[in-house]
Amino acid sequence: MSPQTVTVKLRDKDATPVTTKEFSIPVARVIQTSAYFRARLSSPSKHRDGIIRIDFPNFSVFEIYIEWLHTGNILTISALLDLRDPYRSKTRRAPEDMARLGYIDYLGAWFLGDWIKDTTFKDSVIDFIISKMNNGDGYPQQFVRALKPSIVNIVYMSEQPGNPIRKLLYAAISTFAEQDDVRMFVPGDTEAEEYPRIFVRELLVWQHRMQAGLRQQEEVRRKAEMASMRPLFSGFTEPNPKLGIPTSHVSWPSTDSETDTATSYATTTQSTYSGYPSTISSATSPAKRGLRLENEFAPSVARVPEKERANVILRWPRNREEYCFFHEHWYEGQLCRKHA
Repeated sequence: MSPQTVTVKLRDKDATPVTTKEFSIPVARVIQTSAYFRARLSSPSKHRDGIIRIDFPNFSVFEIYIEWLHTGNILTISALLDLRDPYRSKTRRAPEDMARLGYIDYLGAWFLGDWIKDTTFKDSVIDFIISKMNNGDGYPQQFVRALKPSIVNIVYMSEQPGNPIRKLLYAAISTFAEQDDVRMFVPGDTEAEEYPRIFVRELLVWQHRMQAGLRQQEEVRRKAEMASMRPLFSGFTEPNPKLGIPTSHVSWPSTDSETDTATSYATTTQSTYSGYPSTISSATSPAKRGLRLENEFAPSVARVPEKERANVILRWPRNREEYCFFHEHWYEGQLCRKHA
């Protein structure tokens, strides 16, 4: 009979003296999502004495993973400490500082997920980051300010070009960074730690493609507006209630909750990829006139061919379906599903 739990022993080999800490993780749960632990547990020689040994120095970040395995919740290190000791003494910090430290914890948790090959955990962390930043008290700019060179180096050490975590960083910077925030990414004459050159280069390319997409979208909007115009009628013409209806244009796709009076938008909710509803806006007019009216940055998840997924330019996601654009499952051609 297989054990219900397994002991994981972490070691910080760079500490003086070397420090270790043991954790107990549920076997049935961890083998569902972690390819690393699944491989270790399938080979007795890789967990001597029933212990899996890992050189991973950040014990607190590993506790974030343990909490997620047991409850499905992703907490900051500070929140975990509060959970274990509600009466502990705490340093008072501004909400903005707490938010920034929290984002550092989440990015560290994502890196751990990459280390132990747990794609579901990584996608769950991405979900939580996006939801937090879209929240009214999420302080999204602090996510950008959490991207210190050491954090970016960790991301670039583990990921290949075009993968979703990089897209998340670029989309966040494009949406929430202020001028001074952008300046910190540019190499200077100071002796301060610099960002990886590939990060700066890819960020510039992303910004250029984003602007090109905006220009293309504006051209589509302009053509749609011209196509929706109606001729003016002479004062001597008998009024016809079916002609000359006043029109207004809502840019495609509409970010407004109001209904477009010029174009009839059909919203179809489909069950695509997992549990996330796929809300696809289609135009009965003027699409029939041959215009291509779609979100050039991020069309519906269901409409992007798998071979094109790595190259799609993404705006910051505002609805649940768009979160899938930043999920590793989606880029691997798997169903993009809602995670626990």
